[in-house]
Amino acid sequence: MKKGLKICLLLATSFILVGAIIFTVCMSFLGWDFNKLSTFKFQEKQYEISESFQNILIETLDTDIEFKLSTDDKTTVVCYEKVKVYHTVSAENGTLKIKCTDDRKLFDYLGFSFSSPKITVFLPSESYNDIDIKLTTGDILINNLTVNKLNIALTTGDITIKNTTCSDFTTNGTTGDITLINLIATNKISAVTSTGDIEFYLCDANEIYLKTTTGDIDGSLLTGKTFSAKTTTGDIKIPQNSSGGLCTLITTTGDISITVKN
Repeated sequence: MKKGLKICLLLATSFILVGAIIFTVCMSFLGWDFNKLSTFKFQEKQYEISESFQNILIETLDTDIEFKLSTDDKTTVVCYEKVKVYHTVSAENGTLKIKCTDDRKLFDYLGFSFSSPKITVFLPSESYNDIDIKLTTGDILINNLTVNKLNIALTTGDITIKNTTCSDFTTNGTTGDITLINLIATNKISAVTSTGDIEFYLCDANEIYLKTTTGDIDGSLLTGKTFSAKTTTGDIKIPQNSSGGLCTLITTTGDISITVKN
């Protein structure tokens, strides 16, 4: 090996070692909390709602959303948010409204963060009329609710619905997985995404419409359906000689695999 190449390799190795030592010392000083490296400033705000409501409306940007049952029979909304991308929370005319205000200027978009904004909604009851969520980027988790109409419009992010009963469930997204576990709709389940898998387990509805462009559709139903399945590139496995409400399954690139419990 030439002498010049050896020198270059030694220098590169030295720089790597020095960088690793500096990084270790700095992170030890910060308690290995990567959030302290973030250039965006975050704040946490908590709102208690005393007014009664039966509807929930959430309109926000890049935020994870989770619903939980409260332990004190109160409605509490906890917003962990960027300082200049904050939320207003109010109850008006029977509707809990959570809306985003974006006060960022052009230079405020520059930076990075190891944290994700999040809205946690603590509800005193399991039963509500309509829930409408409009979100740009983020994950949504809903568990143990009874709703009339549940509508989610999401551009990028995963949706998980568990142990929920409704009349109609509708979601439309661009990129992200949709997971439905024990979701029972008396009328219709409609889930559409462009890139992502759709998985559902022990779900049921009078009518089901599931569509993805790039992704698999996989799951199990409680009762039989009249299946209409289509894929351009992939395999299809659906119950034969089944009857019931219409179940439409469409994917362009992906497999379709469905079972019926009964």
